[in-house]
Amino acid sequence: MESDDFPELGPVLEEVCREQLKQELPEALFEQMEQAFIELFQLCQNQEDETILKRCFRTIRRGGVPLKMPKARVELPVHHILRLLQLGFRLGKVNSRFEIRLNEGKRIPMLDGSPLPEEHWHNTMPCVLKHEALGLLHQSGQQALSILEKSPVDEKKDLARKQHLRNKLEPFFFGTASPSRSRLSRPPAISLKQSLIDQSGFPGELLLSETARKVLELQKKTEAPSLFSTDQDMPLREFSVSVVILLDISASTSEQSLYKASQISCSSLTTLLRRQLKKMRMFVIPYNDQPSRPLEALDDFIAPGGTTNYEAVFASAQECIREEKVPGMVINITDGLPDRLDKACRAGNWFPRRGIEYSQIVFGHVDHQDDLIEELMIREGLLPEPEVTSKFKKYISCFSQVTQACSGNQLVIWMLNALPQAMLALADLSLATQWLRQDPNHSGWLESLETPVLVEDI
Repeated sequence: MESDDFPELGPVLEEVCREQLKQELPEALFEQMEQAFIELFQLCQNQEDETILKRCFRTIRRGGVPLKMPKARVELPVHHILRLLQLGFRLGKVNSRFEIRLNEGKRIPMLDGSPLPEEHWHNTMPCVLKHEALGLLHQSGQQALSILEKSPVDEKKDLARKQHLRNKLEPFFFGTASPSRSRLSRPPAISLKQSLIDQSGFPGELLLSETARKVLELQKKTEAPSLFSTDQDMPLREFSVSVVILLDISASTSEQSLYKASQISCSSLTTLLRRQLKKMRMFVIPYNDQPSRPLEALDDFIAPGGTTNYEAVFASAQECIREEKVPGMVINITDGLPDRLDKACRAGNWFPRRGIEYSQIVFGHVDHQDDLIEELMIREGLLPEPEVTSKFKKYISCFSQVTQACSGNQLVIWMLNALPQAMLALADLSLATQWLRQDPNHSGWLESLETPVLVEDI
């Protein structure tokens, strides 16, 4: 999957929000607002212009429906203000110290009566933007707000809206390819063209340890090995390493056939790594209430059930690596929080103490789908920023505590078809880190970066 294959969810979310607003407002008022938005965004010449313009709006939620309104005033970097003026907006002054003067056809930002040096144009300044379409939007938006505030609360309608959003987004979240047994036995290949971490707009959230960030820098400078390197003499081929994949098969993975998709992804990764690494030993440990015996390969789908016992499977992974007596790395593929967060963190403390690289990939738990959708709408500016931490961020923070206790790395992905690439990206980072640890030119430098996080500190 290349980056172009990652669909943008923003336009889908915006379309659904427009549909909801259209149902609640008189047709003439909705069309007036729609035309004003079209006129404003037609001024933009590229995606960056649109991003700047979107910062000039705020979202208000009334009656369960989001409504975009122009901000009375907005704080923008000076160079963004200059760009909007180029596009045809006018500037109303808010800060008496700041203004933009026109001198021989050139706009000059002024602060306290003196030209503002260009190196300071990234500083933000408050301003009021003016445009006929903005004025019309403000006026019509006030009318729309009044109508929405008078609409009675309708729980059935709100549930229907959420279901409509889920129906629109589920193909993006869970993919459209059937997770069949034939795909498990002949898993799709994972591209080695570019790491998911390096792809712009990848559908997820990344948490890297300080060590991993430094290793990533070295990989970009070609000073550390990578599976994504075009070098035919790639040193990882002869590197002795134990790779343990922890495969969550708890009951929640039965929803949307998550367990099938994750097991196919696991099979894709093991197939690729076996081809790339001649001296690797691979273990796959399915787990729920307790870990299963380590598998060499996945021959058939393993049916899900039970809970998610991180503590026991962490111990099983460490035992596999200890027996092999070579550098080890662990990749945990999970959709569920541990049964006991404190015990999981305490067990995870042993990974960095024993020099084991830990990575964790969190994918689409169905029970938290509404929270994810709301989080994505907040990020797209389609819902107002919450005054307190969102439900989704609280949920993900529990996973992050485990990752930090393990001194590891984490990817939270929105789209299940990105799972194989996510696994490969973190496997590549872990392999490079362990290789550097064995290299006398880098091992001491890495050790100086690594300060394991004790469970008492979390």
